[in-house]
Order: sequence, then structure tokens, then C-alpha cells
Amino acid sequence: MPAHPCRDAWCPKPPEARDRVLTDRELAALWHSASEEGYPFGNFVQLLILTGQRRGEMLGATLGEFAISARVWTIPGDRAKNGKANIVPLSPQALEVVEGVIASARPGSDDPSHMHRLVFASESSAQNPVSGITRAWNRMRKRRQNHGVRS
Repeated sequence: MPAHPCRDAWCPKPPEARDRVLTDRELAALWHSASEEGYPFGNFVQLLILTGQRRGEMLGATLGEFAISARVWTIPGDRAKNGKANIVPLSPQALEVVEGVIASARPGSDDPSHMHRLVFASESSAQNPVSGITRAWNRMRKRRQNHGVRS
């Protein structure tokens, strides 16, 4: 071939950075909607709010990553976007949600592999994260809108 066939192909421009943040009112409405949703999706959203971590990092969290006594969540480097371990301090409110989530997620104490279990595991497999997040998000959005808060 005399030239690469894609040489003059159109390249899409990169997406623009988003800078929209929720207002205090929107955040409060989302928090209440997540509280109504409960485990796993409501707690998932609450921890996203309280920790500011990425959705994928939260979905991949295992029980062993949480050090309750030290009040930290350590995201290992192989799961972090930058490849470095990320130590996330847990506020008292975040710690309360984490303790409740871990209690909901923890299998029997006789299971030696429970520390490798996903915190937000699917009902069918402890190795797969929950599915249906989009449907749960839409339910929470609808509840927020019913309370007069736009998204």
C-alpha cells in the first residue's frame, strides 16, 4: 500500500471536562433517596458521596480493604486508576455506612475467604459486583424528582 488507509480519517475530539457539581439541595435529596433505597445500591451511592471515590473502585472493594479500627479504606494499586495504592480516610459517617454494609455483605465467620469477598457482591457470586446500578440510579433520580429536586 502506498499510504495508510486511515491516514485522512476523521478523529473525534476528546470529550470536554465536566465541571457540574450537585447543589447542597440536590445532594441532600440524593442522600435521602439513597437511604430509602438501602443495601446495596443506596449504601453504594452514600459511600460514593462520602468518600469521593470512583464507581469502579467502590464496586471492586473487598472486605479486606477496610481497616475499621484504623478508619481507612485502602484501594490497592492494581485497582486504582493511577496504579498506586490509595488510602481513603473514613469519616465517622462513612465508617457507620461501611460497618452496616460489611455486616450485610459478610458471609458466615467460618468462611476463610470472606476477606476477598466483594463488599457490593452480586447475590449469585461473591466474585462479581452487583448489577442493576443504572436501574437503581434511575429509581433514586425519580424519587428525587418526586420531591421537587431536578437532576
